[in-house]
Amino acid sequence: MKEEHKILCNAGFHNDNIRLVTHRDVNRKDCENAIVALKQILTPPVGFVKSEAKRAAKAAKKPACSSSSSDDEKPKTA
Repeated sequence: MKEEHKILCNAGFHNDNIRLVTHRDVNRKDCENAIVALKQILTPPVGFVKSEAKRAAKAAKKPACSSSSSDDEKPKTA
């Protein structure tokens, strides 16, 4: 954000939020520009959302854990 938008921000407590601070010389228009920049950065591309939805659908169809008692799959010892 610093290089592309000239906005400084820090990770918050436990990296679960973003901390932004303004100063006296920052006006409302600057804040609105920061919001637009944040939305651009935090919104995933359309193709990413579709591919993630497909991946999630495939994962939901697969069994969570498969166990087999077949002797063919067990390692053989000499």
